[in-house]
Amino acid sequence: MRHLELPDRMTSDVPVPARAQGVVYPDERTLIARVRSGDAAAFAEVVTRYLDGATRFAFHTVGSHDAAEDVVQAVFVQIWERRETLDVERPFKPYLFRAVRNRALDEQKAAAVRERYRAHVRDDVDAGSASGATPNPEGTILTVIAVQAALCQLSERRQAALRLRLEEQMTYLEIADVLELSPEAAKRMLSRAVAELRAILEVSP
Repeated sequence: MRHLELPDRMTSDVPVPARAQGVVYPDERTLIARVRSGDAAAFAEVVTRYLDGATRFAFHTVGSHDAAEDVVQAVFVQIWERRETLDVERPFKPYLFRAVRNRALDEQKAAAVRERYRAHVRDDVDAGSASGATPNPEGTILTVIAVQAALCQLSERRQAALRLRLEEQMTYLEIADVLELSPEAAKRMLSRAVAELRAILEVSP
């Protein structure tokens, strides 16, 4: 995982992440309070804690490591620029992942528009239509790869709920916060996502 890279024009204002030596923050609330007050070391600690998980989460939406890193970088830059608005009484991780998800979805839509434009240009040049290869499920075995492939068949929201639960070990309450649902709705969504995932895997050849 590469370090957070910031535009040259912002490097004097936004701290580059590097774990602060000798600084221990007893809890997240204290850490975010320090970020809100402009503590660069505290912000670096926030990035160190959440960069990998947030980038992994974004990747499953945008489908590219570079794009995922760009999404997360932009979110962290925005958090730093708007640090004075952080709510220290609200859990930070769900707030971060919700921001990452929203930006990743925006990037996904923008990428789709760009791809449609490129396809149109190729059609004009080649006087034909662009065709994409469809993955062949034959021979797939029930491994991590098979599970990931099955996950991709779920709706975006169900994918997000499962990944937050399985990969980030978030509680129903935290998942509800990220997806802007009630805890009960989040629990139902997870239950349905698990059932759908099992059904997909059971019928896979």
